[in-house]
Amino acid sequence: MLFRRILFPTDFSKACDDKTDDVAQLARALKTSLILLHVLDERALHELQKRVRKKDDFQFEQDVMVESAEKTIQELASRLAGDLEVTTRVVVGLPYAEICQAAESEDVDLVILPTHGAGKSTHEYQGTTARNVIDLCGRPVMLFKRTDRA
Repeated sequence: MLFRRILFPTDFSKACDDKTDDVAQLARALKTSLILLHVLDERALHELQKRVRKKDDFQFEQDVMVESAEKTIQELASRLAGDLEVTTRVVVGLPYAEICQAAESEDVDLVILPTHGAGKSTHEYQGTTARNVIDLCGRPVMLFKRTDRA
């Protein structure tokens, strides 16, 4: 199978950061481009909105979060660039839905996804987001178990 684009969603955690170089190395070896995606979870933003009294204050907070995520993902892309084509996306929404949407719109050949699952069986290693992406994405998905859990 010829790979042209790999999608790597990141939440900027240490576990994702630790795997980013491995993902970039794989993309280089396969001579593919890499798309970095960060999703600001709309459910968390909804909780923030409940605590903020004024709509303008909430919009300001959301804008700050988006700008911060865009800066972080650009720094990550710059670190990986050179002999690798890296593009970035920051979106607001449900993580699994936005990952599937990005995979479709970017026509990716592989999604490499961290999973939070903490169980011992293969099924339990797949968190809800990972399970939904596998079930709904329609693209090959490679999972890696996060190691940043206490």
